Amino acid sequence: MRALSWTTDGLNSNWQKIKKHLESGGKIGKKLTLKGLRHTGASILAEMGYDDRTIADMPGQRTIAMAQHYSRRANRSKNCRAW
Repeated sequence: MRALSWTTDGLNSNWQKIKKHLESGGKIGKKLTLKGLRHTGASILAEMGYDDRTIADMPGQRTIAMAQHYSRRANRSKNCRAW
């Protein structure tokens, strides 16, 4: 079986179904967005000590600029404790 890329409409349709299910179960808030998830995921990876290239590769970003943008609010100071 060959994996196919999502169309914009297909992704949005499936995201809305998943989001509605999670909202009704009280697992997420109503304001959660895919963009917000990218920011959260990038911040978590940065706080775990992953480099910008790895953070960019996870969601398929071509350059590290967006990874840096998405993870700009991450608290990277705990990665410096070993020094």
